Amino acid sequence: MNPFVEAIYKGFALGMTLCFSFGPSFFALLKTSLDKGYRSGLALAFGIFVSDVFCVGLALVGASTVLGSPQSKLIIGIVGGTILAVYGFYSIFQTKTVNPDDEQIVIKSVNIPVTMIKGFALNILNPFVLLLWFGWVAFVSGKDNFTTIHVTIFFVVSLITILGTDILKAVIAHKIKKVMTPGFFNFVNRVMGLVMVILGVVMIAKTL
Repeated sequence: MNPFVEAIYKGFALGMTLCFSFGPSFFALLKTSLDKGYRSGLALAFGIFVSDVFCVGLALVGASTVLGSPQSKLIIGIVGGTILAVYGFYSIFQTKTVNPDDEQIVIKSVNIPVTMIKGFALNILNPFVLLLWFGWVAFVSGKDNFTTIHVTIFFVVSLITILGTDILKAVIAHKIKKVMTPGFFNFVNRVMGLVMVILGVVMIAKTL
């Protein structure tokens, strides 16, 4: 398969997968859109998007500085695969019931710039966000048929897909909330976690 095509469709697939990651940012986006209107939701979504771009940039810089030797590739491959697998196990066995009406995650401000900053901070302060992006950067950077351009395309498509789905959530939040039952949360988290575990194990196996 052409690497450019592969980078685009796999980047899109990753973006669609991560858009169902039910963390604080997800519920803050829904609640902000419901309580303050879709414009505030869009501002929050853009703030989250900027923080994701920042995390991916950090991960890419870190990967580029340590991938210069076979030993470094071995280390980052094992570490990246372990991160994906651990995050996947965490998602599979997480039994905490998430309440979308939790007032702690409601963005109360209607000031658009402030809401954007809060979206950025809410996402960047989640320690799993940077670790997760580092794991994916390590995974994608280790593909033999991917150059720097292909890796860049992969993450550009992923990030744009996530932003697009976040915008969609903000616009139709009232419809999304109706199907977001605790059972649905747990099911999707476990499926996504299983995929992460498999990819992490595959990455470690290929590295070794």
